Amino acid sequence: EALKIIEKRLKKSAKRDELDVDPEDEREIAKWAMEKYGSEVLWLLNFKNDKNFYTWNNPEDKDESLSYDLVCRGLEWLSGTHRIHKYDILLERFLKQGLKPQNYEHYLQAFKYGIPSEAGFSFGLERMTQQIFKLENIREATLFPSDLKRIAGAKIQSGPVKGEDLIVDKIREVLNNRGIKFDFFEHEATVTSEDAARVRGTKPEEGVKALILKDKKMNGGDENIMVCLPGNARIDMKKLEKITGGKYSFETPEEIKEKFGLEVGGVPPFGSILGLRTYFDKAVLSEKYSSFNCGSKYKSIRMESKDLVDVVSPEVVEIMQ
Repeated sequence: EALKIIEKRLKKSAKRDELDVDPEDEREIAKWAMEKYGSEVLWLLNFKNDKNFYTWNNPEDKDESLSYDLVCRGLEWLSGTHRIHKYDILLERFLKQGLKPQNYEHYLQAFKYGIPSEAGFSFGLERMTQQIFKLENIREATLFPSDLKRIAGAKIQSGPVKGEDLIVDKIREVLNNRGIKFDFFEHEATVTSEDAARVRGTKPEEGVKALILKDKKMNGGDENIMVCLPGNARIDMKKLEKITGGKYSFETPEEIKEKFGLEVGGVPPFGSILGLRTYFDKAVLSEKYSSFNCGSKYKSIRMESKDLVDVVSPEVVEIMQ
C-alpha cells in the first residue's frame, strides 16, 4: 500500500527489485500521513519476502516478510523483525542470498544448539533526539554520543588499518560479515566525480567523496577528521567549525600517504576504519545508493546509502555550501 501511494505521488514504480524503501520514499510517505491523518508518525509493515538473511517470511503471505519500520517526519526511528531462530533455515537463507556461512560463524554457532523464537526492534535514540529538538549536532543534547571514540567504532574493528590493499579488504570484510549487499568495481584510475561515475556506470549524484582534514589549532599533533559529502558538493568550513569547535584545513596528500597509506582520490568514506571521527552531510542520504572509491583509485563500491551510514556510524550533519 505504501509503495502504491509513493508511486502515485512521485511517479516512481511500485514494482521494484529493492526490498526496502529509500529516504525519498520515507519523506514522501510521511508527508502523506500528515496530510491524510495529521500524524507525524506511521508504521511501515510487511516488507518484501527475503528482506535479509535473518528475518522470517510471513507464513500467511509468501510475498511478505515479518518486518516493520517506524517513521517520524520522514526519518526511520526504529526497525524490527521476527528473526529466524532455526539453524537449517538460516543456512538455507545464507546460501540463497549468496553469503558464505563460514564468514558468519560467530553469528551462526549459537543456533546449532537451539534457541527460542525471538522478535524485537532497535531504535536510534540519538537521531530521534536530534530530530525532535531540531538540533544541528547531537552533542547539544547528549554528553557522550555513540561515535568512533566510544561505542560505534568498535563494531567495525579494534584499531585503525593502514595501506590501500588492507583497507580495501577490510571494507569488503566488514560488509560481507554484516550481510550488506554491495557491488564491487575494478576500473581505471579516476580524477573527477564525473570520471568515477562513467567508469562505474553509476549516476554522478550517487558519488560520495571523503575528505581528510586537520585541526589548525593543534600545534605539533594535528587531529584529523573525515568529512563525507556528495561528489559535486563543497564543504562549508564555517559550518564545520560551528559543529566541531575546531578550525580545519585540508590535510596534504603527502601526510595522507604517510599517515594512512592512501592516495588522494582513493580515500574511502570509512573514517572509522582509519581511526578518524567522521561526519557525513545529510545530503548523502538523499540518494538511495552511494558510490565511492574504497581505498584505491582503481577500486570502487556501490551500496545503499543508509547501509553505509549504519555501518560507518558517522555524525550526520549539514556542512555543505
